Amino acid sequence: MAEALGRSFSGAARLLEGLGGPLGQAQAGAAATAHCLCLVRRDLRAVAATVATITACHLLPDIRGEL
Repeated sequence: MAEALGRSFSGAARLLEGLGGPLGQAQAGAAATAHCLCLVRRDLRAVAATVATITACHLLPDIRGEL
């Protein structure tokens, strides 16, 4: 009985060791994705601020077109 449990635990340990690499890669991919989304969000905020500045400027002619 003890031998069977030992083999079972050894097999489970090998399986878990094999999952470490893919889980680490998934974590790195998720971190890279989160970083890219932060950059996109920052850029979109900058674009929104620029558009707000341009639309608030009364010195420019009205250049609104149909979208």
